Amino acid sequence: MDSNLYQKINNLYEENPLLQDFNGYILIKEDDHILFQQNFGYSDYVQKKIADENTIYCLGSITKQFTALCVLQLSSLSLLYLIMQWDGIFMIIKYFMAAIHLVLAQG
Repeated sequence: MDSNLYQKINNLYEENPLLQDFNGYILIKEDDHILFQQNFGYSDYVQKKIADENTIYCLGSITKQFTALCVLQLSSLSLLYLIMQWDGIFMIIKYFMAAIHLVLAQG
């Protein structure tokens, strides 16, 4: 791991009160090299149990927003088009013919 990056992220977390409410795991990777990985916050806020590498986080519906953001960024770079069919991207989804923009609208 990159010790300089590790120190910067930890300092940012410790110095910013808004970030101290974050409970989760951060992994930064470049190719096959892990630059940073660490848990932050609690796995059980009520019991003040610190998160560790075995913590299972409930992602809920927030993954939809991240997916939509990634899709829109790829679209802005002309690497993906909102009118594309999903089956043109994911060959394993043979019978799912909705266009990407229709799927994003379901959020």
